[in-house]
Amino acid sequence: ASFYFRFVSLQSPTASMPQTASEAASIAASTKPAASEDEEESPPMSTLVFVSYVILAAVTFAANYVSIPVHVQLLLSATLPIYIAAHNSLDMKQEESIKSNDAWKAPLVGSAALFGLYVVFTLLDPYW
Repeated sequence: ASFYFRFVSLQSPTASMPQTASEAASIAASTKPAASEDEEESPPMSTLVFVSYVILAAVTFAANYVSIPVHVQLLLSATLPIYIAAHNSLDMKQEESIKSNDAWKAPLVGSAALFGLYVVFTLLDPYW
């Protein structure tokens, strides 16, 4: 659905819809925006991050077929995503900062969410 939306939004309103998948692919390839010269390419993935992805996927799938000790699975499935996300965040550009309007809304929204949970847990029967 997102490909279709992007494809339709890139076409001009007078253009006809493609009849085959190859026509759609060729139109989508021709409408791809060119990368500007000042855009930096993302650095290649480090070996440790790649190994972390592989271990995380292996533990996730192997747990369905092989008995993995709980503490090993928990340790790997908790620490590897943190390592991967921290390493990937080093490569990101800092483009957005929190605004003062958002800063004063955050405690209010959090308090309302916690109060809502409190009300739900106190009013619902313990069976649920």
